[in-house]
Amino acid sequence: MNIIRNLALCITLCLSILTTAAPAAAQSKTDADKSLDEGVAAHKAGRFEKALILFAKACDDGDAKGCYNLGVLLYNGKGGAADAVQARTLYAKACDGGYTKGCFNLGQMWRQGEGGAADAVQARTLFAKACDGGDTEGCYNLGVMWEQGEGGAADAVQARKVYAQACDGGNAKGCNNLGALLNEGQGGAADAVQARSLFSKACAGGNAGGRTNLGGMVESGLGNGGVGNFVQARVYFSQARTLAAKACDGGDANSCYRYGLMLQIGRGGAVEWERARTYLRQACTLGEKEACKF
Repeated sequence: MNIIRNLALCITLCLSILTTAAPAAAQSKTDADKSLDEGVAAHKAGRFEKALILFAKACDDGDAKGCYNLGVLLYNGKGGAADAVQARTLYAKACDGGYTKGCFNLGQMWRQGEGGAADAVQARTLFAKACDGGDTEGCYNLGVMWEQGEGGAADAVQARKVYAQACDGGNAKGCNNLGALLNEGQGGAADAVQARSLFSKACAGGNAGGRTNLGGMVESGLGNGGVGNFVQARVYFSQARTLAAKACDGGDANSCYRYGLMLQIGRGGAVEWERARTYLRQACTLGEKEACKF
C-alpha cells in the first residue's frame, strides 16, 4: 500500500492573542501583568491602537507574552501598519523570554524569509527550541526537517523522536508521520501493529492522511494478522476524501494533491477525472511539485 505522509511544514504562524496573564492574586500582579490584561481587554474590544501601546509596555517591562502579542498585532497590521521586520524582532524577544510560540513564529519567519533573510538552519534550531518547550507544531515541523534533511542532515531516528513528541501532545500530523516511519522501518525497526495504532490516532485527530493510511491497512489486514475488512476500509477512505477536500479548500497544497489522486482512482467515492485534473492543477499552483507531473 502507498503510505501518505504529511510532509508540508505547518507554515501558518500562531496569530492568536494570548488571552490572559498568568493567574495571580490581584494585589500581587506586576505592572507587566496589568498591561497584558488591559491590552487583551482592549484587543477584544477592537481597540487595537490601545492594545498595541499596552502590549508594548508589557514587553518593555519584561513580559515575553506581551512581546509575542505585540508581534502578532504588528505582523497582522492591527493598530498600525504591518511590520514583519519588527514582528520578527519581537518574536525573538518572546522566544528569548521563554515563550515557545514566539520561537515557533520566529522559526517560520526565518524559514520563509519574512522580515529578513531566510535560513533553514536557524529555523530548525528555533523549531527545536519550541518543541523542547512543549509546542507540538514545533515538534512536527522539526520532524519534517529531520526527515527531509532541510536545514541539516536527514536523520529518520531523530524524526521518529520528535514526531513521537508531537503525537503525544495531540498533534495528528505527527502521529501519521510517525506511523509511516514505523510501517516502513525507517529510523528503527518496522512495526505494522504500532503503525496501525498511530494511523488510528491520527484518524481520530481528524488527519486525512491518517484516515487514508488506516483505511489501507484495514483493507489489506496489515497490522492485524492479515485479516482485512473492506467495508470498514471504505468508510475510512470516504472520510479521508472529505477531509482532504476541506483542507484543500483552505489552501493546503498537499491536501489538494491527495484529493486529486483520490478522485482520479475512485478511492472513497466515484472516479471523477475532470475534477481530479482541476485539483491536481490547483495543488501544482500552490507549490506541490508531485502534482505538477500530472
